[in-house]
Amino acid sequence: MKKIQRIVLTCPGIFTEELLGYLDSNYEFIQVGCSISEEESIEFLKNADMLIMGGNEIITPRVLENIPPDMRFVFAGIQASTAFQGTWEEIRGRVFTTGGGQEAVVQTTLQQLTFLNPLRLQNVMAKNREIPVDRESILQSQTLLVVGAGGIGGRVMKLAKDSFKEVIYAGGRGENPELREAGFRYITDFTEAFGIADAVSIHLTLIPATEKSVAIKQLARMPRNALLINNARARIIAPEDLERVLLNRLDMQIIFDEFYVNGEEFRETMNEVKSNIYQRIISLDNFWYTGHTANQGELTKQEYSEGVLRILSQLGYAT
Repeated sequence: MKKIQRIVLTCPGIFTEELLGYLDSNYEFIQVGCSISEEESIEFLKNADMLIMGGNEIITPRVLENIPPDMRFVFAGIQASTAFQGTWEEIRGRVFTTGGGQEAVVQTTLQQLTFLNPLRLQNVMAKNREIPVDRESILQSQTLLVVGAGGIGGRVMKLAKDSFKEVIYAGGRGENPELREAGFRYITDFTEAFGIADAVSIHLTLIPATEKSVAIKQLARMPRNALLINNARARIIAPEDLERVLLNRLDMQIIFDEFYVNGEEFRETMNEVKSNIYQRIISLDNFWYTGHTANQGELTKQEYSEGVLRILSQLGYAT
């Protein structure tokens, strides 16, 4: 195995200064922005040995054809497959993930559910000429549904339990005995679960089985003034279904932390002259796009950076 000499790192702001200094001292090291196009990817990577991926770059088949065949990739996060559209099966053996970021997603989700959620409902009450009640009273009248009760979703449930009237879960891998013993109710009927949920938080991993798994059938059943938070991947909900529910349910609010197009593709899509579905979704007042903020923060930077060093050591590249 040849020695790593040239490392390209994208989005340096999500890594620690200590890591950046280490890489700069020990390798031919190049830092680039968080959003690079297909052409820029080819240019930056044509002589590289490793790409440390912290941004919105997508390794397309064309990029793969124009970069060294033995290049290794370090993905900051846990679900690298989303950055290798059309190339994942070919490349997966050369991709390593840092892990990290889960606790930041948990805390961001909790803030949205327990602060933003009742805050917006207090505003709704005021506009309806009703006296706004306190935030605790609002939450204690609500049912929270978590879709995907794995590591992140399960922790959200446990931390939110005392705030909501009830926390239920559905989808994912089915009923979890540990969560049942902790007092959480699993709803077998997916559509029924949405019908009783004042707030929904999605934490599914994006795989073929979960892509477009939350559909208009479920979304349309949510109670009036409901909130849906998707701090997982956008494609769990088809864009056509998302647009339809946003247009038909102006009382609902929906938050996505990741979008269907990202980086340079987002910019290009939003600047197209002919109207497209992504422009229309972004323009709607009851849709919020938070732009990958759920996995940011000092803890996440530390976790990502430690993960990079761990991978370099495992591969025999750390000095």
